[in-house]
Amino acid sequence: MRAVLCLVLAGCFYAPNSYHGAIAPFPGKRVALGCLDVAVTLTDDARAPGPIVEYSFGNRCMHSTVVDFSSVHVVAYTDAGAATDVHPRDPRHELRPLGLDALWMGSERISYEGAPTGADVLCVDVGSLAHEPSQWVCLGARS
Repeated sequence: MRAVLCLVLAGCFYAPNSYHGAIAPFPGKRVALGCLDVAVTLTDDARAPGPIVEYSFGNRCMHSTVVDFSSVHVVAYTDAGAATDVHPRDPRHELRPLGLDALWMGSERISYEGAPTGADVLCVDVGSLAHEPSQWVCLGARS
């Protein structure tokens, strides 16, 4: 019985540097930030307008760390190279810095507003998610 309980509990915690959730690997491009392992990808959602970024993250440290979606900087680029800052759709003002417990993981999908027509690339400063130096990841047709 103890062995089964240990196996079940082991599947609930994040294994450092694995970029793997309880069921599947984190989708997208991977970046290590301080205590956070982060993966980002573009995704779709039938209930929200696009573009939508899916963030998967795990805390590889033995202490809590901060995850701050409210500070993430995102830029949309058109085929012509025009850059436009886009902002998260947050009508209920829910985005704010939150703690993530040691060896824990999570994921969020965030819709961004303000992308110009024809924007086919989003670049995300994932470093700002963990209050770390800038680390840009570009997603989309030309990335």
